[in-house]
Amino acid sequence: MIRKSSFIPGRFFYQGNGNPCFRNYHPTAHLHILNPVPENNPDIFSAGLKIKSFIDHIPLPEKTVCRLGHIELGVAEPEQYRETILNLISKHISQAKAILGPGGKVTVSGLANPVTIRQADDRNIELFIDYSLTIASDVK
Repeated sequence: MIRKSSFIPGRFFYQGNGNPCFRNYHPTAHLHILNPVPENNPDIFSAGLKIKSFIDHIPLPEKTVCRLGHIELGVAEPEQYRETILNLISKHISQAKAILGPGGKVTVSGLANPVTIRQADDRNIELFIDYSLTIASDVK
């Protein structure tokens, strides 16, 4: 572990096995910039260009390097889609019950999990609730 001294400016202390290599120690900071895009045309590439233009106009201290990392789509307030997702899950459960018939049992868990987002491609995201469905049949 390397930490900067609060009482000796410019000095670092090393704690651990072996010798530290301070040439390769680079304190970093990560910044997340949110740029809303229109729902009818979520152009991630023009949004990235706007962010890059914004970053290029920030005056940086000497020897500071700024890199634009990955850009990803998101959605504001994903929980607003919970009811829609739960309705789809309910249909899935009804289909499973119909296939099983009267001797089948369906158990659901995880519906209290948060609505999760994952990027499907450059223009689409997927919203889901991570749940499990256990199906049992009385067939002997």
